[in-house]
Amino acid sequence: MVAAEVGLALVLVVSAGLMTRTVVGLMQEDLGFEADAVLTAQISLSGARYGEWADRHRFWRELGDELRESPEVISAGFGTALPLGRGPDGGSFRIEGVEWTGDGPPLDKMAVSPGYFEALGVPVIEGRPFDERDRAGSRGVVVISQSVAEQHFPEGGALGRRIRVGWWGEDFLEVVGVVGDVRFSGPDQEAAVMAYLPLEQVGAPDAIMVAKTTADPLTLTNAVRSAVLAQDRGQPIYNVRTMEDYRDDALSSRSALLSLLLGLSAIGLVISCLGVFAVTSQAVRARRREIGIRLALGATADGVLKSVLLAEGRVIAVGLGLGLLAAVAGTRVLSSFLFGVSPLDPVTLATSVVLLGTIAFLAIARPAWVASRIDPSGCLSEE
Repeated sequence: MVAAEVGLALVLVVSAGLMTRTVVGLMQEDLGFEADAVLTAQISLSGARYGEWADRHRFWRELGDELRESPEVISAGFGTALPLGRGPDGGSFRIEGVEWTGDGPPLDKMAVSPGYFEALGVPVIEGRPFDERDRAGSRGVVVISQSVAEQHFPEGGALGRRIRVGWWGEDFLEVVGVVGDVRFSGPDQEAAVMAYLPLEQVGAPDAIMVAKTTADPLTLTNAVRSAVLAQDRGQPIYNVRTMEDYRDDALSSRSALLSLLLGLSAIGLVISCLGVFAVTSQAVRARRREIGIRLALGATADGVLKSVLLAEGRVIAVGLGLGLLAAVAGTRVLSSFLFGVSPLDPVTLATSVVLLGTIAFLAIARPAWVASRIDPSGCLSEE
């Protein structure tokens, strides 16, 4: 019974250790953007007032300008997709002058306004982000992600090349910038292969606002609503959230599983150690007369202490061995939840064995010490 309790506790401790390393690893992953102090909100322009592209352009431009004038806003912009939130549109693209069979290499696409990259902290690797030059009617331009530049322009020289994204028209667009890769789907997913187009050259009626702030982002919610109402008193905004909320959501399933496993492993540790302590104490009480006789016949206290520790230590060792075998087999169930760590990670297995073994040893140390201090004359006079 005690060996089984120790074995089960070890399985739970190993599982909690693996999930802890997973969650910590995911939190340390570079998402390609900065989630801290960023407020987001979705805005959908509808109705006859925004039937023309020019009306949409004016709304996005004027709202962006008003937001950036706020002393609490470092940068603000709009995009048709959001990392860890709404994903970009899929598709393919072609490079001018390069033959490609089929539809061309895959490429995800979205439209962004000036200030979008800055608000999310997406680094500009080469060239420039979008600015006031990139409006409707001006030459078609595009910004690509670093992975696109490395895969399709391995010798450099992406700037100035022309690509056709096949989503907004059939014209070739000039590459004016290269930005860092962004993990749109989560910290455990590969970075998206991206093309970014100017929002004003697309005329999208729906976009997500992103604003980098100097204070708690949610304190700017009313200011953002006021800025929107100043442009259009009938225009609602919705899904107001921080980027930290999106980041937490991306980790929520694993964090919940980690909390469950930590709780279960703590309960397992307590139960197994109490069981070890109780069984060892009962064994010492049952052998009290025997131990007293041994001490009266010349056995040393250290010898009694070692014998009790050795006897109960064998039970703990058997439990740890069975638990280790069960953990090796059982933690494979967690494979789909793990990231950056193997179900058979030797560090986690060894640490768990040492942790549980140490706690279990401390649980038998007290009864073993009591056994070594038995008074032979007192116990021999007992019935």
